[in-house]
Amino acid sequence: MSAAAPSQASPVSQFAGTLVDILDRVEYRRVNPDDLNDPISDAVRATLDGHISLSRALANRGQFPAIDSLNSVSRLMRQLVPEDDLTTVKQVLKALSVYHSSRDLIDVRAYRPGVTPELDQAVRWAPHLERFLAQAPGAAVSRAQAMQQLRALLTRER
Repeated sequence: MSAAAPSQASPVSQFAGTLVDILDRVEYRRVNPDDLNDPISDAVRATLDGHISLSRALANRGQFPAIDSLNSVSRLMRQLVPEDDLTTVKQVLKALSVYHSSRDLIDVRAYRPGVTPELDQAVRWAPHLERFLAQAPGAAVSRAQAMQQLRALLTRER
């Protein structure tokens, strides 16, 4: 039995071939949360196209999966994600970053609304984003549905 010519290959086999070309390998390295700046983990992260950082603090707050979005990176995202999705993700990451970097001000009630519009927006979005990022066990939505829900959340909470 001979192999099908490339023009006759099924879409699934064409996709699988493309996926193999894109995805060279998946590597796993568990790093103690207290050793994120360990030289070995730094070297591993420097060579990978992306990494997912899990957070014990997020897990303790009941967020599952406990993915720390601010410490997770994908170098390929710009090539794999449509531009409008990328814009939405950047907005979310910026808001989460602003919120978390100002968390001490918020906790000691030193934050004053109206002083920094960017922080005001982050404070409005933060609880909604945290609920969005938490997922009930067994719950699943498509990427398209998730992006639609995220855009609706950001628009509603402006």
